[in-house]
This record gives sequence, structure tokens and C-alpha cells, in this order.
Amino acid sequence: MNFRDLSGFPPLFIDYVEGVPPARSFLGDPPDLSTLVTRAAELRQALSRDAEINRRVPEQLQKRQSSPSVVENALRLSNPYTVVVLATAPAAVAGGALSVLLKCLTACRVAAALSSRGIEAVPVCWVGSGLCSLIGTESAWLLDSEAKLREISAADAGALSGEAFAAIMEQIAPGRQSIETLEFLRMNYGGPTLSSACCRFLSALTQELGLVAIDAAEPQFESMVAEKFESLAADASITAEMGMRREELRRAGYALPDHESQTGVLIPAVQSLLLPVAVQVCDPAEICFRAISEPLFSRAGLASPAAWPRASATLLDPRSRRFLNRHGLRLNELFLDRDELLRRILNEPAQQSAMGRFDALEKAIQDRLTGFVELVHPDDDLRVTVETSRGKMLYQIGKLKERFMTSIEARRGAEQRQLERACNTLAPSGQLQETILSTVHFLLRHTLGLVRFLYENLEFTKLEHQILSVD
Repeated sequence: MNFRDLSGFPPLFIDYVEGVPPARSFLGDPPDLSTLVTRAAELRQALSRDAEINRRVPEQLQKRQSSPSVVENALRLSNPYTVVVLATAPAAVAGGALSVLLKCLTACRVAAALSSRGIEAVPVCWVGSGLCSLIGTESAWLLDSEAKLREISAADAGALSGEAFAAIMEQIAPGRQSIETLEFLRMNYGGPTLSSACCRFLSALTQELGLVAIDAAEPQFESMVAEKFESLAADASITAEMGMRREELRRAGYALPDHESQTGVLIPAVQSLLLPVAVQVCDPAEICFRAISEPLFSRAGLASPAAWPRASATLLDPRSRRFLNRHGLRLNELFLDRDELLRRILNEPAQQSAMGRFDALEKAIQDRLTGFVELVHPDDDLRVTVETSRGKMLYQIGKLKERFMTSIEARRGAEQRQLERACNTLAPSGQLQETILSTVHFLLRHTLGLVRFLYENLEFTKLEHQILSVD
């Protein structure tokens, strides 16, 4: 589905993936795998390789008891020919929204594509506190057994223990969750901080894909990040250039994200000062930040990583699919006003027409029998018979009308519940499913095999919103 047909995608992002000239002047040509391979090959020896972080990443992973294959991937970061495909994620309950998993899987797919073409690449997820306001939220949003949205905040998740978190999940929709997923949460969730718990969860979820999850909020990493960040923020020429860049974007007609901040603009450069980032997997909002920060890389003496949009998708369950098919609805129509949608589903003009026919029939009986009674002598017993028949007919029509109205109300209630369920599942709070519902929601509804399914079925080079049926 074209990004333009859905809400939530900034115009600059859409123009970038479609190669519209104004966006190309800020971000270059739209993403292309062949171009990406060439660019990564050119960049790999010019990228930053901070010895300190190259040492600390494997240490952090070993402390977290990550799989040997993931630790081995981290050790490859010191190789002068290795490049990083980077995804950035907020520290959030159970890994955050589905979009975070989609971003991590995109990084894994891009890294695998580069490696298969002779460019040694490692997928990395940078998890850091302070990024939630930029690209996500700390909470996990799930649907309960009645398809109502439920928020699980960091405070609600107990002491960030897997056992406590799994218990909360069981309470939300008893008997409806994957037992495998619940056991996975007990074994692979929890930690001293939200960011460490998030890293542990994402790392365990993607361990067979080799994703290296870095807890950037760990004190030693945080101090390195703060040092780099402060040096960039203190450079007056960089601040001035970013200000001019913002003004150029506004003149070109591009509205900047509401939550634009210095952190969102500077963090890609900070990451590139520490890691050999050749590709940055970006959310739509991050593409806008990159448009502002693009000149910053050359100012800081850095090679500018390619901006690759993360895969965007809605997961369509069988129940929602049947609802859409039955009413001939498309995904983007679920973002419309729900009352208007319900009127369309119920075909209210046809219902009103039927009610009008009942009224017309009642009037016709009244008129015809009234005319007939006028022909009968007042003392004739036939007049009584006609009046009695008229009353019985009007009574029966009234009963039919009443039953019809009851049927309409029952159908309205049923369709309203089904519409609410479909909207909460596919377009919660009028927003894209991937940006609201937590990854853990889908893992509980399906199984851990969903991760492999998404990895194999997401078309990471397809620059449009994908709809994947998940049975």
C-alpha cells in the first residue's frame, strides 16, 4: 500500500522514498540496494572505529549472557573491513512497539544482503534512554480479551522481572496467550534497568539473526556518548548550519516533526563517531532528522551513512481479514471516523428506506380502509368488522416494524463491536498498528515463530507499506 494512502508518514519521508526532487536535494537519491552495496564498499575503511566501544560491546554482551554467535558478531566490529547496519530504539517495556522489531529485522536483512555481496556487515540495535520522546514510548500497549487497549508502563511491569511481567501478561487475556511466549518472557526478560531489560529481550528474540543489542544507557557507554554529544553541541558552526538547514526545509514546504530536538539531530553523528556505521535504518521521523543533520557529518569529519527506511507493515489476523472482506473495506478506511464507517457498514440509507416502507404501508391501510368505511352505513355491522380488521392489520405491521427495529439495533451493536475490534487491532487510536501495539502483543497472540516469519516475508527493499496475513 502506498505510504500516501495512510496517515502518519511525513511528506519529506514519502518524497524521499519516491525520489521527488525537493527531497533529493536534502537526502539524495531514494534507497537502492545496488547503490547501497557500492556506498558501503567505499565507506568501510573511512568509518570511525572507537577502540573503547569495540572492547566494551563484547564485554556487555558476555555479561548479559548473549549467544556465542552474537558475541562473535560484536568482536567483528574491530575488523577494519566490517561495517555496521544500525537501528536505534528507545528503552521500552518488552522491546517497545512492533516498529522496533521491524527496524531490527530490517537491519538484519540489510546486513545479510551486504554480507552476501562481499561487504562484511553486522546488524546493531542501539538502545538508549532519553530517546523515547523521539522515536517511541516506554510503555507497552496491548489488546485485552475484549480487544480494548491496555497500557503496561515500566512501573506496572513489577521490578522488571520476567516472572512478574509474564504474570501481568497472563492477566490481560487469560488462556489466550502462547505458552511458549510466556515461558520465553520468564526466561529472557528483566534486568536492573529498563534499557538492560529491553536489550536482553531484543537480543534473545533475534539471537539466531546475530543482532548485537547495545545498552547505550549503561554508565560507561553513557559517558562516552555524553562526551561526543557535548563536543558536537558546543560547536557554534554546527549549530548555525543546522539552523540554516531547518529554514531551508521549511521554505521547501516540509513541516518538521513536532518532537524535533537537538538529541534527535545529533545522535546519528554521535553513533558514527563510536561505531563504523555505513547504513542507518530509519523510522519516517528519523528520515526528517537526517535531512537536518546531513551536513553535520562532513563538519564532524565523518562519512555520512546511507539512510535506509525500515520495513513498514500491518499484521492482518484472520478475524480482521474476514471483517474487512465482508464489508469490502481497505486498511486505510479504518482511519476514518468510526461513526461514519459504522453507517456505511450498516447501510443506513437502506434501513431508512425500509422504515419508510413500513410507514407508507401503515398509511395506505389507514387510507384505504377509511375510504371503505365511509361507503358502509353507520348502522351496518360490516363497519365494526372493518374497524376490527384495520386494528389487527395495523397491530401486525407495528409488531413487524418493532422486530425490524430490534434486529437493526442488535446488528448495530454486533457490527459496532466488530468494527471497534478491527480498528483497535489494525489502526489503534487512529494510528498505524506498528507504532502503537507492542511486539509482545503479537508474540502472545501467535508464537515466537512470528519473528522468523517476519524476517523471511518482509520485503525490505519494498518502499511501501506492506500488509502481511498472519494465521
